[in-house]
Amino acid sequence: MPTNGLQPTLFQKGIRGLFTPQFVFRIGGCERNCNGCGQICPTGAIRNLSLEEKSYVKIGTAVIHREMCLAWEQDKLCLICDEACPFNAIDSKMVDVMGVKLLRPFVNEELCTGCGICESRCPITGPSAIEVLPIGEERLLTGSYITAHKIRLRKLLETESKEDVPTGFVE
Repeated sequence: MPTNGLQPTLFQKGIRGLFTPQFVFRIGGCERNCNGCGQICPTGAIRNLSLEEKSYVKIGTAVIHREMCLAWEQDKLCLICDEACPFNAIDSKMVDVMGVKLLRPFVNEELCTGCGICESRCPITGPSAIEVLPIGEERLLTGSYITAHKIRLRKLLETESKEDVPTGFVE
């Protein structure tokens, strides 16, 4: 896959898990415009979904470890996870810290699909300050991941982000 995030577990899961894939988001996230894993999965454990359908699948939720985050822990300006998120699920907001306004990242759990792009792009050395956990993961054997609620949420976000763009800026 394009990011190499999907890795074989080898013997980590015992003999039954031999070569069962798992996402290692620190290596690479799940790209929005790729559905190759579903196309080549020999067992059907990863469903073959269209790109649109795949973009609505929630495989987890990103969680910020504030004690490791450059913005939260070291008061440094770091917007990498916010800028990297293809679903606009991470938003940097001004927070008052001892009388000083500083930007801090926040994850919108409803918008986060758990793609892990944020985790793979975190600039700190070692484990990432933002990690995808299986919180809220969806595993449908059949049926659609696209729901009316998810569509409304994304449309609302698109409307809000267009209103936030200052005059003269090109999207």
